Amino acid sequence: THWLDAGESLTCSLLIDFNWSRIEIIRPNGDLIVSRGIKAGIASMVESIKSEVARPVENLSMTGDPDETSPVLEIPVFDTIEADQILQLLSVDAPAPSPAAADFIKSDNAFDMVLPALERLIRQVERTLEHVTLRYSDGPIEKMFIAGPINAYPRLVNHVGSQLGLALETVDPFASVAHSLKTPNAVSDRAAYVSSVGLALSDSAGPPNFLSTHRENVLQKRRNQLHHAFLFFFLVGIAALWGTHYFQQGRIHDLEMKLYQLNLDAAPQGQVNDKETLLALAAQVNQKNQTWKAYSRNYLPVAVIGEITSLAPEEIRFIRVEGTITEPAGSGQSENQVQKPTDTRATVAVDAVVYGPSNSVEIRLAQYLMALKRSPLFKRVTLKQKTFERLDSQKVLRFTLDLEET
Repeated sequence: THWLDAGESLTCSLLIDFNWSRIEIIRPNGDLIVSRGIKAGIASMVESIKSEVARPVENLSMTGDPDETSPVLEIPVFDTIEADQILQLLSVDAPAPSPAAADFIKSDNAFDMVLPALERLIRQVERTLEHVTLRYSDGPIEKMFIAGPINAYPRLVNHVGSQLGLALETVDPFASVAHSLKTPNAVSDRAAYVSSVGLALSDSAGPPNFLSTHRENVLQKRRNQLHHAFLFFFLVGIAALWGTHYFQQGRIHDLEMKLYQLNLDAAPQGQVNDKETLLALAAQVNQKNQTWKAYSRNYLPVAVIGEITSLAPEEIRFIRVEGTITEPAGSGQSENQVQKPTDTRATVAVDAVVYGPSNSVEIRLAQYLMALKRSPLFKRVTLKQKTFERLDSQKVLRFTLDLEET
């Protein structure tokens, strides 16, 4: 929350409450990298006092003289209230003890009773610090902020700092506003507001808390990324559509200019190019195309014979090449009407022989058939028959082909 100045290195935050404690390691930019709960607190120290009081205690003076040695006394078991009263001897908020209580037990004795529970807590903190040092390479931890009801016990706080070897700073939530607001006087009462102030200053962009957990922050971040992606692709789509519209407008303008120029070229002397005139010109052009196709159809047999003979190897001799043009039934043509090429069907029958050795004539025939199939003039090539015969005292392979032109 940037409430406290964490410096330029890793910072440790230790909250010691009544029933539990929590240690957190924070980077200088505010990122929380380690958070660990410890099942020990002020209550553990109270229990330590109860267990210590239940054992025989030596050197307890009934006269208040620490140099006088008394015999071993068997002290009855304390309850929680009485043990807490002993712990209050170390608190700055506790009232001054009565002379009888002060003679019965000294603050040093109370500190010694609390020490086992405090040492267990310190060992847990040391293990966490060692884990962070080995796991992360952000540098050593140089400072610790300690908060919670433990701040009311300065001797315990100082012992924690001396054992950990860190610069220690207690957290007072009212330090910056003490002059302008009426704040609690007791240190323990002021420390109770630490969590509330931290929660009030935190937000979803800072370290996770129970109002905005890490999982919720991750989900919100993913939703924001998804929304940004949708917005980006939407803007890209709008830009693409606008660019396409602009390009099409330019194309339409170019076509209109070309059409206008064509109109000027087609009517140089002021002729009007209306729909009827254009259709008449299109009919004339189509008539000329049909005429040229008819001429090409008349010379097609010459092209077919040239294709058949040019593709044939030297070993093949032709006996007969016969073409047939089939017209569809009922396709009567007037004298002035030009026959359409699609109205007829032309086929060619080829009778030929292959000379050569018996083991090579079939290869020559297969090569010839493949060449005919690759020709653009023929749509279909069919081998009707092939037989071995004797012609001019030579054994030849005679074959018959049916070719259908494209």
